[in-house]
Amino acid sequence: MLNYYFRLLLVTGLFTITSTVQARGGTIETSENGSRNYCIVHTDKSFYVTGEVIWFKVYLPETLQYQRSLARVDLIDRDQEVLHTQYVKVNKQNNSNGYYLIPYGFKPDIYYLTVTVFNEDGNFPLNLVYHPVAIYNDLIKLDTTVTDFVDPGGAIPQNISANQNANLKVQVAKPTYQPRQEVTLTIKVTDKQGNPVQTNLSVSVVDDVLVNNHPKNLSNFTRGPDVGQSFLVDNEIAFRGIVKTSADNSVYETDYLGALIREEGLLRLFESYDDGTFEIDLPYFEGPRQMQLLGYFEPDLYMTLDKTIYSSGDLQPLELVYTKEILEYLELSRQRKKINQLFDQLAFQGLPGPRPPENKLEPDRSLDLSVFEPFESMEGFFKQVVTPLKIKKLKDGSYDIKMVNPENKPFYKGVPRFMIDGRFINDPEVAVTMDMKSISRIDLFYFASNLRRQFDQFGNSGIAAIYTKEGTFLENGAGQPNIFDVHGGVPAADFQGVSGIATDPEQNTPVFNPVIYWDPSVNTDENGEASISFFHSDDRGKFRVEAMGDGGNGVIVIEKTGYQIK
Repeated sequence: MLNYYFRLLLVTGLFTITSTVQARGGTIETSENGSRNYCIVHTDKSFYVTGEVIWFKVYLPETLQYQRSLARVDLIDRDQEVLHTQYVKVNKQNNSNGYYLIPYGFKPDIYYLTVTVFNEDGNFPLNLVYHPVAIYNDLIKLDTTVTDFVDPGGAIPQNISANQNANLKVQVAKPTYQPRQEVTLTIKVTDKQGNPVQTNLSVSVVDDVLVNNHPKNLSNFTRGPDVGQSFLVDNEIAFRGIVKTSADNSVYETDYLGALIREEGLLRLFESYDDGTFEIDLPYFEGPRQMQLLGYFEPDLYMTLDKTIYSSGDLQPLELVYTKEILEYLELSRQRKKINQLFDQLAFQGLPGPRPPENKLEPDRSLDLSVFEPFESMEGFFKQVVTPLKIKKLKDGSYDIKMVNPENKPFYKGVPRFMIDGRFINDPEVAVTMDMKSISRIDLFYFASNLRRQFDQFGNSGIAAIYTKEGTFLENGAGQPNIFDVHGGVPAADFQGVSGIATDPEQNTPVFNPVIYWDPSVNTDENGEASISFFHSDDRGKFRVEAMGDGGNGVIVIEKTGYQIK
């Protein structure tokens, strides 16, 4: 009954469109030397609702040089505040792809998906494109003005002009299907002489409402400005910032600073300049992580990361509008979410979750405190348990702390550095006076070769890493200097579609997905051809097929067609 009710909503609402979708295509002009000198973004649709996933593909300028390079993709608001960052790998075809799950709490507005690359030194950000993204929140009831809308007819954006340098054809096996039937598309790419082009394309299939009922200046294709330079794009994750002394807030110049991401087993040295600025390049990692910045000679430093890589005036001023069709779509979206909640079928199922924190550091010895009798103090523990770490409380109340060097001299020079729950602390006495009942494990690093490999110069006196039972020691009172939430890449994910449900004869779960199909990596063969098959959802109405790819000689080709579900 619920399935039938929702189908009634569909056929009486936005999805009762009966006209045939006409194929509209085009090519984007290339630069004079035959290499594409601009970036273009293709998203699966042109506007979104909170809780949905933005799937995107980036076609990067061919005039730049790539060698296992990375591109930075940000979602920013109209005030240019960075809301999310991810790094995507550039493949051999000079393109990248990724996804972003929109939080339910986003306010409705125009956001921007931006693409930035850095030069090989990581100190020159080049903004390639600003792709406007309209995000609505169907959980917010609005008293808003309805805007009249003129159907753009699926037109290609104005900065794309037709020419005859390449040709992309997409054909649907038949014009009409039924819900849950298998849909087949055939694709062929040829150059201007009719020769086949072996290439890579991105293909989306969405409810026609999502591409045909938005303002004319919003599209799921955006071309960036021409790039008038060429350099080797950085293959590491770049951060910039400034360092100052905590005592007098003056800028600090040094050759010895460190960036630690414990989960990656990574500590990278970097330097600051005479104006206190610095750049950090880290190898590719995935997921949200915490990065700690460290001083070597002057541990009491204050560091900040600079998120400002966008200039005022770069964004195209756009306003979020509400047409009658969009308001109707938001109402249906609310109904869809109710059904998904009822059947425990949320939009982000199929996406890999955040990778749990790991400890990739490799100690020389690990002490599990659960196998020892309880000790009242750290000093007492290390008196009774023979380890390279030596702790002695002096008459004046201070502590003498040393780490044995088993390879050369009796002890390393200086005081060992301490970590608590994966973060370095400045004052070792904070560690040696901890309540032993709160500690689960102590890892010791004392072989010089291991210290140098994992900690470089920061390990010159040995390292002791303490892990508490709760894992929240620093969050419960002790200082957290220079700790930053950073983002690397996202785990690879494939668009799930509805094949599993559609092909199961005993599966009665209703499936209503505004995006039917998305594939950023469709490859044509030596004949310039590709075939795609996918199962449709329970949605009815008109559906738009959009394909984009490299037509050779720096030309991007686009084709649009469609089919009906009755």
